[in-house]
Amino acid sequence: MEVRILAVPWDSGRRAWRMGRGPERLLEAGLEDALRARGHAARVEWVEADDTGAEVATAFRLARTLADRVREAAGEGAFPLALAGNCSAALGVLGGVGPAGVVWLDAHADLNTPETTRSGMVDGMSLAMATGRCWTGIAGTIRGFLPVPDDFVVLAGARDLEPGERAVLARSALATVDATRVREEGVEAAFGPALEALAQRVRRVYLHLDLDVLDPSAARANGFAAPGGLTPEEAEAAVRLVGRRLEVAGATLSAYDPDADPEGRVPAAAARLAAAAVEGAGARPRPV
Repeated sequence: MEVRILAVPWDSGRRAWRMGRGPERLLEAGLEDALRARGHAARVEWVEADDTGAEVATAFRLARTLADRVREAAGEGAFPLALAGNCSAALGVLGGVGPAGVVWLDAHADLNTPETTRSGMVDGMSLAMATGRCWTGIAGTIRGFLPVPDDFVVLAGARDLEPGERAVLARSALATVDATRVREEGVEAAFGPALEALAQRVRRVYLHLDLDVLDPSAARANGFAAPGGLTPEEAEAAVRLVGRRLEVAGATLSAYDPDADPEGRVPAAAARLAAAAVEGAGARPRPV
């Protein structure tokens, strides 16, 4: 399969800073070569914005450009794989792939809004934006983007939640998969029911992989990583299970800060996750 790797080297409105350095490091470590070794044709494109805007303006400028690149890639029969500093890249990929469900693997729920956030980070509002909870006006400037209904979303691995996010989850129709359950019951038993329910509603999904879904004892993706996450093997098995049950229309690997990973464990795990995501493209739903 042809893979269009769309590198977005930005974090919080700054280029090649902190997690914005992640895309380049993943490529230097051989992610593109790993895909080629599995028989995929891979091509890298860089998605840029000028660095004179505010964080919010820059995030949406990048999302608009990314949506156009994703649409172009999909139109040419390529699988769109974004490597991004921030999770807000999800809005661009969703805009480019068209209507789809969402499987979101992350240590955090990313369900804050400007009213509930304690950090003020736009990155922590990414799933809230994707589900239409905030920034709806500017999100509407992303060509092709439509808010995703709650019951079209599976959130997995989230364990470091703020009070406002817990309140959202308690009253929403978002499906959740707890990392503890994965460890205790295995990937298939933990993910299966949520994917079965999702497959009743959608045929294709956008796969979001914030690399801090990984447990930091195995591979620390960034300074926000929290204990109790998935092992690289569990995360890969989860991605492959998604690809067996649903068609993966596009994917993002986000939030890798090389400075948080002095032992360099994350790139190998990221390459395996990327390959698993790509190999889920073109799948068709099957009974769970």
